[in-house]
Amino acid sequence: MTLPPDVILFLVIVGGFFVVGLPLITARVWMPVELDIEDVPDCELEERQRHFFEGFGSELAELGFAPGRTYTVSNLQGFNLVRTFFSPVAPEVVHIFLLRNEVIPGAPPTAMNYLEISTKYADGTTASTRNGELSPVFSEPPSHEVVVRRRLHRPTELLQAHRERTEDRKIREPQHIRPDELEDHIAEYPRALDGVPDTPRPAPARR
Repeated sequence: MTLPPDVILFLVIVGGFFVVGLPLITARVWMPVELDIEDVPDCELEERQRHFFEGFGSELAELGFAPGRTYTVSNLQGFNLVRTFFSPVAPEVVHIFLLRNEVIPGAPPTAMNYLEISTKYADGTTASTRNGELSPVFSEPPSHEVVVRRRLHRPTELLQAHRERTEDRKIREPQHIRPDELEDHIAEYPRALDGVPDTPRPAPARR
């Protein structure tokens, strides 16, 4: 499967803080230093986009999660849209990634339209469980750990798998992330990659 460079770039950057990535298919992929995140109002969503998010939203509501932000990264090429759900009591954050606009109702998650559940800890580490199909692009920072569960298509089963694998980490003090803190936490991932060798960066601007 060959993915467009713009899709690869978005997955690496935005999903990167929550340990998302894809195989490095093109040398044109690089990691920007800063991200421009813009909220997208529900009234601006296309009907198929709204239905895609709502297809998971009712189940997440039963699990105690409510949509906090729907956003796009405006300084990246190509289409990208993410809706993130938060819980007032649980530390996990649920992300629904919509990176290809050809949404098929009822279809299972793919490499570009999928779910991811993340937990951040007081020691600065992050654990994520996702059902995307492909593997990481760049070497992940030591503070980030991802597990892929491709066959877990529904939020309930993915959340259960995530909690089972993070049960022994409670001593690290899971941190609650509020919607207004999301942008700052996403920004931590590009900074964390500064210590990872061979991370592609954009060329400095010419003067």
